[in-house]
Amino acid sequence: MSFDVSVNDVLELKFYSHQQGQYAINTRHYRVTAIGGAGRTDANFCVAMDTLFAPLFKALMCTNAQYVGTSAQIIRNIRRPKTVVTGGSGSGTLDTDALPRQTAGLIQLKTDEASRHGRGRMYVPFPDEGSNSPLGIPTMDYITLLDNLAVKLDDVQTITVGADSATFQPVIYNRVTHSVIPVTSANTLNLWATCRRRSDVRGGDRPPF
Repeated sequence: MSFDVSVNDVLELKFYSHQQGQYAINTRHYRVTAIGGAGRTDANFCVAMDTLFAPLFKALMCTNAQYVGTSAQIIRNIRRPKTVVTGGSGSGTLDTDALPRQTAGLIQLKTDEASRHGRGRMYVPFPDEGSNSPLGIPTMDYITLLDNLAVKLDDVQTITVGADSATFQPVIYNRVTHSVIPVTSANTLNLWATCRRRSDVRGGDRPPF
């Protein structure tokens, strides 16, 4: 079932990846800022984001990792059931052995709010050994691929079919106050980050769907 989106709805978008028993979930939020004609649905948004982002994630993952799918869910103003799309699923394209599963590329998201509530991070999963330079930092080729993902994370997305459209603005969402702050930039860092949730010591997560 899909639901029409309305202005000021907030949608939670999740990207799911998997490597040998370990799942990675990357979460972003979008606020609906405009509706044209009959508008669009959460399912339309999910399909469009899966089409856009799945190739960018797969380009950053080793070949024994899988991009599993994308979900979208209206979480404000009225919470709705989650919509899942798997059309972009497939293997990563980096063709050397995997780095430890907790290793991740890092993207910082910024807003005009100076406090920690105005910042976000994305830990991009499952890079390969070929993306690690002799200095122990990402290669320039990997950073270029990471930049390709980052540049899309602060883009306003408008989904249009004929006269019907909806515009989605990337935001940082406060889970306590349910307020949002527009994202103004997404920047890559030339270092490896550690996502402890993906550590082999912690153990694998359950499949997301």
